[in-house]
Amino acid sequence: MYNVANAIVGACDLGLPTEGPREVWLPALIENRRSSRVELRRARRMFLNVGSSRQADPHTRSAAYCNLANSLNHSGRWAEAYDFYLRALEADPTNGNAAGNLAQLLLSRIHAGVGQTGHIAAVYDKYVKMAQSLRDGTIDFAGSATANRWDGLEPTDSLGHLAHGLDDPEDEYRQWVATYRLALSPAVEGLGTEDVHWDSAAIEILYGNSPEEMSPPILAEMNVLKSDFLVSRQLAYEGYVQVFEGPQQKDDDTGYYIETLDYSLYGLQYSKLFLAQRSALDVLDKTAVVANEHFGVGDEARRVSFRKFWANKDGVVRLTSIVHE
Repeated sequence: MYNVANAIVGACDLGLPTEGPREVWLPALIENRRSSRVELRRARRMFLNVGSSRQADPHTRSAAYCNLANSLNHSGRWAEAYDFYLRALEADPTNGNAAGNLAQLLLSRIHAGVGQTGHIAAVYDKYVKMAQSLRDGTIDFAGSATANRWDGLEPTDSLGHLAHGLDDPEDEYRQWVATYRLALSPAVEGLGTEDVHWDSAAIEILYGNSPEEMSPPILAEMNVLKSDFLVSRQLAYEGYVQVFEGPQQKDDDTGYYIETLDYSLYGLQYSKLFLAQRSALDVLDKTAVVANEHFGVGDEARRVSFRKFWANKDGVVRLTSIVHE
C-alpha cells in the first residue's frame, strides 16, 4: 500500500512545472492539483492507513506520514502537513528528514512574513538543530543528498518563544486548545501570545482611501464568525471533560431523564457535544455566506451552504474566475 501510494503521487507529479518564478508556475500547480485531486485523495488515504497501522513497522509508518505531509504541503495545505511531519517524528524519532521538512516548511512561512514570525523562527531553529543532529536518520530515510540539504539550513537565532501561552500547566483548557490546534492565532506551537485574549487571528491588511473602504463589512462578519467558533470550542471542551469523567449525571444538571431501556445516555455533557458539532457546522455555513457577500458571487444568501458553495457539481472551483477578476 505504501509503494502504491508513492507511485500514485509520482504519477500526479509528472505534470508539474519544474522551473521559473512562482507567479509563472503557480497557476499550473493549482490546476494540476485540482485535476489530480481524486488520485491524490486516494494516495493520501493510503499513506494515512499505513501511518496509523498497528502492523507496519515504525520506519514505514514514519515514512508514510512524512510522504503524506509532503503531498499536503505541495498542495498548499501546509498547516495539515505540519501536523503529519510531527506524527512522522512520533512514529520514529530518528527521522531527520521529517524534522528537516518541518524546518523548510517554517522557513517558507517566515519568508511570507505573516503571523508570529519571531515565534515561528524560534520553532524553525528547533527543527534545524534536530534535523542536523539526526543526519544518519535522514540518510536512512531519504539519502545523503537530502541530509546535505538540511545541513545547509541556517538558524535564525530568534529570541521568540517556542510555545506562547502555555506557561501555566494547570490551565487545562489552554493545554487542550493547543493540543488539538484549535486556537485562532497565527502560531504553529502554543497559542501565539500570553495575553488573555489569545485568539488573535485577524485580517492584517486593508486597502482603501476612505473610512468606509477601511472598515468594510467583512470586519464585522469575521468578528461574528470568531465568537461563534469560540462558543462551539468551549461547548466541545466542556462536553469532552464531562464525558471523560464518566456517564453519571452531573451535579449541575437539573434534568430528570426517563429510563428508555435502550442503554442510551442522556444529560448536559452529551448535549454539549452534539451542540458543539452543530454550531461548528453552522460556522462553516456562515463562512460560505460571508465569502458569497465579500466576493460578490451573487447567490441567494439563505440558500448558501458550505458544502455546495465552493465548487460546481462537476467539481470545477467556482471562485477561481471571481478572484482573478
